[in-house]
Amino acid sequence: MSSISTRDVKIRNDVLKLLYATMLVELTPAQVKAFWRNHPYKLGNSALEDSQLLRHIWDESQHTDLVYLLSVCADLEPFLAANGIETLKFVDEFIVGLNKGSIVGAAAILGAFAPFLKFLFSSKDVVHFATERILPFIVRKLAPSVQCEMVKHAPRSGRTSSVVLLNFNDSAKMELPPYDPYLFAARPLLFGPLRLGMAPLDDASVLSDTRKVETIVGQNLVEYTSRGVSIAKRHIGSFIEFNEYCKRLGLSLNGLAASNRRVVEITESYFCPDRKREVLFKGCVYGAPFCLIEVGYKNRSQPKDEFLAPLVHESTSAAADGWKIACAAHDVLLRELERKIVFVFNKSQVAMSINGRRLVKSAPALILRDVVRRHVATGKTEFTNRDFTAGGDESGPMARNFSLRLQRLALVLSEKCPEVSIRRSGRGQFCFEPPCRVELIEE
Repeated sequence: MSSISTRDVKIRNDVLKLLYATMLVELTPAQVKAFWRNHPYKLGNSALEDSQLLRHIWDESQHTDLVYLLSVCADLEPFLAANGIETLKFVDEFIVGLNKGSIVGAAAILGAFAPFLKFLFSSKDVVHFATERILPFIVRKLAPSVQCEMVKHAPRSGRTSSVVLLNFNDSAKMELPPYDPYLFAARPLLFGPLRLGMAPLDDASVLSDTRKVETIVGQNLVEYTSRGVSIAKRHIGSFIEFNEYCKRLGLSLNGLAASNRRVVEITESYFCPDRKREVLFKGCVYGAPFCLIEVGYKNRSQPKDEFLAPLVHESTSAAADGWKIACAAHDVLLRELERKIVFVFNKSQVAMSINGRRLVKSAPALILRDVVRRHVATGKTEFTNRDFTAGGDESGPMARNFSLRLQRLALVLSEKCPEVSIRRSGRGQFCFEPPCRVELIEE
């Protein structure tokens, strides 16, 4: 990730912090640890340890590579699906749960509102004003490399629709991880008015998506023909020029810094059985140069004059109950991650100690040293007996009795240090399961 990151392509940690905090509330501690452990991050030239990463993410005033955020977002749904968690339910909690309808906190929103308060209160359509003026202002504050602007506004009798463009400007011209604009753009826009004490929008849909069809559903299911695109032999989309598609929407590419290209227009929505939701939307084009989001809502009465009062109260008072739960879970997780077990191997005595207590000596000590060595070096917890008997390790000469000595070592651990276990997981296989970080000192 870091090899394709640049200093100016950053984003404030508001989104990462909210995502992590939602995980703390909605998932188990083991699931939270597993997710972030699989998403290491380099700050400068050194990789952050687990607890350092979570401390960094928790500080919303800090900045992180945009590439990293998009990678996290891209991996979120597969992780949730693997753990039997509905994506839309989690994402809606992510947006609505802690921040009541936004992906940034109350203070950041009020800061964005400040230059526009006079116009906000005099606007006949607060939702339109917020989408056209305040949303781009917030996006620029969070991620200067992301272009956000309203490119169409169509008020009609009783109903209004608008189209918002999301694009990466010249400072971010790089190969970015794919991200889902429905989950991380349309859904937040849908619930955005909740933050102003208003009802959600009636709908928010993706009109164009930069991802290709095969990126979303898998290369093995997609077939391109002269007619368009098929999934599992079923025709679901046709080719169209992006310029032609934009003209149909009443948009012009002039001034949008995007070249025309052939895209795929979906003619029949596709429901993914693994993700249990629609992932390709009828009428949306894929492989586009930028994302377009359409929002629609019935014209409604203006909010009361005090509609910003909840935001002011929230930004000046103690954390809400949801954030209190997240803060407490964050502190517990940090303590757990920062705890460590120190193994000390004494070479002259051929003995192993753990946190200052003598544990084993001779052959079991050698075996334990080799197991801990490999765990510290690679993070592995699953091993085979052959890993330690077929090479040049000092435990190699004990190959004939390795299983018996490993069994004795496991018994000693269960008696003297039950929080660390070695258990058989199959024929000629075993697991080493420390409850926290492990350090090995050889002296």
